[in-house]
Amino acid sequence: MDRLDLQSFWGLYLITGIECFVSLFCYVTRITIATTFNSHRLRSFLSFVKEKEEENKCSENRIKKEKSSSRRVAHEDGSLELNDSNVGVHIENEA
Repeated sequence: MDRLDLQSFWGLYLITGIECFVSLFCYVTRITIATTFNSHRLRSFLSFVKEKEEENKCSENRIKKEKSSSRRVAHEDGSLELNDSNVGVHIENEA
């Protein structure tokens, strides 16, 4: 009775191993080429994102400054005064 053992398939293992290495080489080459060509696109996208983040920070700082410039002042006589850089309002309590 003939039995198949590991040495019976050495040719199959060799072909499979070579094919795996060729496929891996093709994959790495393709990724390297794609990264090289798309690096300009990636850099422009990253600079766009950075620009938008800076705009958002500037907007947030401006809003914080506007909120901090609005102050309410309560006087001892019960009157309330709202001081804003653009608007000044004086409210008196007639009690």
